[in-house]
Amino acid sequence: MNKPTQTNRWVWISLVVIFGLFFLSRIPSLVSSGEGLVSGEKVGIVKLEGPIFDVEDLLKDMDLFAERSDVKAIVLRVNSPGGAVAPSQEVYEKVKSISLEKPVVTSVGSLAASGGFYAAVGSNKIVANRGSILGSIGVIVEYPVAVELLKKIGLRFETVTSGTAKDIGSPTREVTEQDREALESVVNNLHNQFIDAVSSGRSLDRDFVLSLADGRVFTGEQSYELGLV
Repeated sequence: MNKPTQTNRWVWISLVVIFGLFFLSRIPSLVSSGEGLVSGEKVGIVKLEGPIFDVEDLLKDMDLFAERSDVKAIVLRVNSPGGAVAPSQEVYEKVKSISLEKPVVTSVGSLAASGGFYAAVGSNKIVANRGSILGSIGVIVEYPVAVELLKKIGLRFETVTSGTAKDIGSPTREVTEQDREALESVVNNLHNQFIDAVSSGRSLDRDFVLSLADGRVFTGEQSYELGLV
């Protein structure tokens, strides 16, 4: 029987190390107030990082800490430019629900903008550095229109739909006024939901939040002065 070569041995060791690092990265963080992680009161730490699209693991981690009697508070560490509306709302609703039973504090790193800020406002308290960037209370929908490009290359699409609004957003045709009105209706509705969440979560007058909700971002220092943190 051939003995494993030195190279093969290091390959296996590397794979074990990589798997181990991946496995450890999926374990929610705990900070204990006792001498170790096996006893004493603890604080659970959950991270929301990068664009927000798939939040299933984060929600599971939040539920795990919410159910544990030894975890007395949860810190949501946010460093995100935002993302899709629905996942951001899922995090917001989860944080808001848990915060009624157990303290949830959002700690902002470099950025909590748009959906990242949406997720944060469900917590009991938001803390940020003076130079952190927060806000961007707004919604955007955009898509390419490739009609002129298709004409240049001699390509034409034939589309059959069950209704005039079914192919809204198609890059193969021009945007109509009806398209724009339909999309603006969706954007405005989502925008109002965002404003309501900030108003409720930060205990701010809705008209005041509306005056800030034009997509602007604020520093942590400005956010503190405005009552956003």
